[in-house]
Amino acid sequence: MKKFLLSSTVAFSLALSVKGQSQVPPLQSVFESGNSINADNKFLILNRPTSNSFLGLNWQTNQVNHFFIGQREIGDNNFHIYSYGTQSDALTININNSFVGVGTMNPLANLHIQKTSTQPAIMIGGNYARSPRLQVFGLEIDPQAWMGLGTDMDNGPYEYSVYFPSAAGGRLTFGDYNGTAYTVRMSVLNNGNVGIGTSTPKSKLAVAGTITAQKVKVTMTEWPDYVFQENYPLPSLNDLKQYLNTHKHLPDMPAAAEVEQNGLDVGDMNKRLLQKVEELTLYLLQQQEEITALKARLQKVENR
Repeated sequence: MKKFLLSSTVAFSLALSVKGQSQVPPLQSVFESGNSINADNKFLILNRPTSNSFLGLNWQTNQVNHFFIGQREIGDNNFHIYSYGTQSDALTININNSFVGVGTMNPLANLHIQKTSTQPAIMIGGNYARSPRLQVFGLEIDPQAWMGLGTDMDNGPYEYSVYFPSAAGGRLTFGDYNGTAYTVRMSVLNNGNVGIGTSTPKSKLAVAGTITAQKVKVTMTEWPDYVFQENYPLPSLNDLKQYLNTHKHLPDMPAAAEVEQNGLDVGDMNKRLLQKVEELTLYLLQQQEEITALKARLQKVENR
């Protein structure tokens, strides 16, 4: 093992404060040994006699502090990178569990990034225009709220999940930002409702605009085959005429004002329309029976 002293070409400033008094003692131990870090092979040792002191490296420009790296909390053995610009820790490493904290002195996970302003807690992006990026925001109005992307292995090995804030109004949005305003294109609420073109869907899928599709399948029950049952109460044409004169729309069909206010259930409307087509078929069959009977009577008259 070779022992050496720091030469004039390499300068370290060791800031040590004990019980409120600033001192600058020399480095206590400097070693160059081996190619691994263990109890015997240590490249550089900064030793403080008690935990009641600050120990580390301080960066200055013209005697103006910029950063401090080391153990800066009295009674705290954690490692810190402190920014004088923000007057806060930029990074903390917990000595007991090696948890790393960014923006927090008390990391609760292997990597804990604490949002400290209105800016994103995490941003990944290029340095050129229109570059892709990833932003993760927290909710300052609800400290219990959280969101993220992940996997939940409880119900299967390939169950991927999207997590929503715990707040009742939590939602996941997809949109675009033009540099001034954010426009929501699609929203997924934490109740499962999905909105396209709307951020407040009132149903499982709400679309504010036109839907183009090659095929739409609607599952239905109680399809109106019952119209052709012998006991079906088919109204007479006279009763139907009186109803039309009074209500101005077919029986069992919504009025125009109701549709304008509440919209239209496509599946239910197709069922109602089929019911009317089948009733119309029955009316035509009745009329055909009457026409056939009249033709028979006319034929008898002509044959006399």
